[in-house]
Formats: sequence, C-alpha cells, structure tokens
Amino acid sequence: QELQAKRTENYQLLYNLVQFYDDLFIQHSDEELKSYFIEWLDFWIENSIQLSNRYPLVSGFMSLIEIVLKVIDRLNYSANIENDNAIKILDPLKYFIKSLFGRCQEITGELQVSILQLIFQSPVAVLKDYAIELIPVFIIGLTLGRSILILAHHTLNCFEKLTDSLNQDPKTRRQLLESIMPFMETFLSSKELTAENEIKIVKQGSNQRQRCYLQSVETDLMRIKKKIFLFLGRRSPEEAQLILSNCETLVRNYIVEIFSVRLSCNEQ
Repeated sequence: QELQAKRTENYQLLYNLVQFYDDLFIQHSDEELKSYFIEWLDFWIENSIQLSNRYPLVSGFMSLIEIVLKVIDRLNYSANIENDNAIKILDPLKYFIKSLFGRCQEITGELQVSILQLIFQSPVAVLKDYAIELIPVFIIGLTLGRSILILAHHTLNCFEKLTDSLNQDPKTRRQLLESIMPFMETFLSSKELTAENEIKIVKQGSNQRQRCYLQSVETDLMRIKKKIFLFLGRRSPEEAQLILSNCETLVRNYIVEIFSVRLSCNEQ
C-alpha cells in the first residue's frame, strides 16, 4: 500500500529547517562550534536517530544526522576515540549507521540517496569495523553516482578514507580494492575532457616562438576522474599491480584522453 503524507507542507517545513541548521553551522567558526555545540552533540544524535527510526520514510531526519556528521568531521572529533564523550556519541551512531546498510539496498529514490550520503559522510571510526559489509553499499553509490555526481564524490571520499585506515589489515584492504575499483571505470570512459566546450588552446609569444597552453574548464566529472587517478597514484607497487591486473581500462582510457588533449594542442 502506498504511503502518503497526512500534511505534505510538513515536509517542506522540515526541509527548510534542515537547510537553516546547515547554513547556521557553516557560518560559525570551529571555536564557536566547540564552545556552544559540542555539549549538545549526544542530544542531537540521540533524538535524530529516534525520529528517523520512528519515521523511516522521512529523509529529513537523516539529513539532520548528516549535518552533525559534518561538524564531527570538521572538528576531527572522532579522532579522540578514547575520550568518554566521543564514545558516548559514536557508539549509538555506529549501530544506527550499520542498520542503514541493508535499507539502502532495499529502497530507491531520494530516500536511498539520503541514506547513502549519510553513510559515506560518517567518520571512519564508525565504518572501519564494517569494511567488508560496505562493499555492496559502495557499489550502489558508484552506480547511482554516474548520474548523481555529488554522490559519486562522497562515495570516493569515503572509500579513500576507509582504505587508508586499513594499513594494518592488508587482507581487508585488498578485498575492498578488488571489489570496488572495477566500478570506477565508467567515470573514466567519458570523453568529456576532450569536448570542444571544455578545452581552450591559448598561444603566447611571438610568431617565431609560440608556446601552447591548455586551459580546461574543470567539471564535476573531471574532478572525479582526477580523484580516481590521484588515488591510484598513492597505492603501493603491489596494490597498483593488483589494480592494473583487474582494471586495465582504467589506465588505458586515461592515457588515451591525455594523449588526445596533447595532440590537439600540438596541432594548433
């Protein structure tokens, strides 16, 4: 049976409230947040989780949790995992986030995207113990991210932080790389980098000595491509070989794009 809101204007009211809080915290300095908001973190998280569990189809309550995750990340609050206050805040958050892994695989639409963004913006301290369980969640994020690039950006950020945190667990790290890297190929197969409206050839100097400069308008997709290859470039030789053996086209597509751009520059 399809569920309908009794008062649809309440959704708009909640959306406006979420946007207000988001803008409010952005405008405050780190010191102001530490002085006036840290003591309310556990209250905010506890009540937002309760509301989200009571109304699981309302994405606004998850957006409230997402706001506090931004604050935690901005203040690096989760790094002090031995702190009693940090444990008090992160423990309920950890179990709630884990409960979302299954939900995001069962639903679609705006709510699914909200759940994914909430997961991917969670502190690594919350996600680290569930690295293998996150594999299908990462795959969904990258699949949907083909059309929702901001979601792809959050997915890649989370994947990078999580793999970097697993230096002492090479087996889990390897499994993550083997499972997720092939799903990044789609982002690199686009020819947007060589699109006419994205490339500008600028010549400087006299007719006798001209230098050719490439100026490109960096789009969201181009930033994602760059992020993927910076990630690849930071891998160890063993991990790089592992990735190359499973994802040859990742590198081949990139080399073709760069060669095409340089060729177009030389022909001018």
